Amino acid sequence: MAAPSPNYKTQLGLNCDVPQELVDHVIDHHHADRETLKACSLVSRAWTPSSQLHLFESVSVPYSAPDFLAFLDASPRIAQYIRRLRFFPEIRKGRLVTIICPLHMIPPVLHRLTNLTSFELDNMCTVCLCKSPIGGATTSFSLGALSIQDVADYDRDAREGISQLLNTISSVKRFDVAYKSGQNGSFRDDPQDPDKQDGFTRSTIAVQETFFDTPRATFWCRALLFSPSVNTLRTLVIVIYNLTDLQAAVRLAMGSKVLHHLYLEMGPFSLKNVPRDGGGAGPARRIVLPELLKCDSLHTISLTATDVAIKADYYQRVCGDIADLLMYVPPTVKQVDIISGGEDEARKLFMANVDREVYKSALEKMQGLQEVRVFVKTNDQKVLDEIEADLVQTVVPRRVQLTVATSSKGPIF
Repeated sequence: MAAPSPNYKTQLGLNCDVPQELVDHVIDHHHADRETLKACSLVSRAWTPSSQLHLFESVSVPYSAPDFLAFLDASPRIAQYIRRLRFFPEIRKGRLVTIICPLHMIPPVLHRLTNLTSFELDNMCTVCLCKSPIGGATTSFSLGALSIQDVADYDRDAREGISQLLNTISSVKRFDVAYKSGQNGSFRDDPQDPDKQDGFTRSTIAVQETFFDTPRATFWCRALLFSPSVNTLRTLVIVIYNLTDLQAAVRLAMGSKVLHHLYLEMGPFSLKNVPRDGGGAGPARRIVLPELLKCDSLHTISLTATDVAIKADYYQRVCGDIADLLMYVPPTVKQVDIISGGEDEARKLFMANVDREVYKSALEKMQGLQEVRVFVKTNDQKVLDEIEADLVQTVVPRRVQLTVATSSKGPIF
């Protein structure tokens, strides 16, 4: 075999005698090696697009970068490669610098990124959103994921600004919000809670997939209700801390005509001051709970209690609230999930005779109900079998399939 000529590398680079499919395969193989990708992008013009496709797939830009929009206008081809965009604050001399982010500049940036799937605003506790409004003529766009990190509980401007941003989004598959815990922090105070990381309470809002929130639930429910994204809401997962939160969640569920799954996690408050009968009905019966009946697109409803509510003395009252809520589940629901605590909490859940009757009456009213699933935090199969036998005899209608399982097999969001 003849030795290659001294300038074969140059000829290869200029003429690109290698099939493009092989070039793409090699570059894809090195997609995580930025230095190799940079070198590949300089080999020839034929190698550049494939290399840049990976190099610019994920981009992080300082909030204070005013030229980013101009860069996108000057490089429309690169703008097509960006799939994940993150804005982050500057760090000067080891500390974060509070900066101003002009809100009206965000949609134009996102509109130029036609293949963008994920957008993150990081460390929002250091960001001052400029009051400049988003123009009404802005065309709406879709996102795979929108992430807002470290929002201060007290920062009303940030929440209102994000609400304005939501109004420009026609659909988002996942919307994550992480609150920086403050005076009005989440009730989830357990240091072992996996949702607690570095002093921040993780929260998730997801349109089409999941919505989950801290005590700011009412604000986000209302923000989504009046945004185009509500038309794509498939699953709503939300922590309820008061009657206002419950009302906001129910109205958001009503506003979404395609809502399939409603997951309510009941916090440490009680509906027990609201009579179950018609006499002297309070606001929960008169306004909130009957509206739940109008959510006729629901297929599944999941009910549980927060960790704090489970550990507290008022867990039995929360169990009663869950029973009350079942009385207002739409007849279209085919599946009911009840996620309890451990063995003791599971027995408390159905212990009171009055609650047993409410559970039984509610389940019998659901003409389309096909399955009830009860999840318990125990791996003791004997305990699960005992609870199942008890529920079959006293609560669940015979026409309905009952499944009692360990909570590790329960719904995960």
